[in-house]
Amino acid sequence: MKICFIQKGAFPYFGVIELSGFLKAKGHEATVLIDDLEEDLLAAIESTQADLLGISCMSTETGWLEKTATEIRQRFPSAPLAVGGVHAMLYPEMVMSIAAVDYVCTGDGEMNLMQLFEAIAGKRATDTVPGIGYRTPGGQIAFTPRAPLYQTLDGSLADRDIYYERYPQLGRDELKQFSGSRGCPFACAFCFNSQLRRIAQGLGAYV
Repeated sequence: MKICFIQKGAFPYFGVIELSGFLKAKGHEATVLIDDLEEDLLAAIESTQADLLGISCMSTETGWLEKTATEIRQRFPSAPLAVGGVHAMLYPEMVMSIAAVDYVCTGDGEMNLMQLFEAIAGKRATDTVPGIGYRTPGGQIAFTPRAPLYQTLDGSLADRDIYYERYPQLGRDELKQFSGSRGCPFACAFCFNSQLRRIAQGLGAYV
């Protein structure tokens, strides 16, 4: 299956880089669209012919999230739309309150997306996919238990080409960011990390 990641800011997201590498290694396809760099985001989305649209946003972009999700739903009424990222993990109920959103990912996305693909394809029931929020056939919002943290990091495949192929200007940027771990051992007052540690308790090694 094919997923189209959608974001606002013009810089590579670590989550998208990791998820794209993981999914491609499993035989799926992935592409990314950056709203700030597209003349017509909806036309670009249509050109991807993706099976799942995945929006990643920060808490400062909630207005953009609601506007973009609503526009996507109006243009593509049957397209499955999921939201992920730190904001979605911390405030899944807020994300699902947006009528245009079908799913929210409440934890690490590797296995969630693989299993959500199966649900979208009709190969498993949606309520058996751990770590998501979804809408029941009756339109009610429901959540499955948070999934265990993804622990298999050996051989992680960071796919930066997902950005550089469509947006070569990002490849020419003099600033490059790299991460040597998943999870952070610190609890800085200005950061969301302490909140993520709280919701991840009991789900596996955080760092």
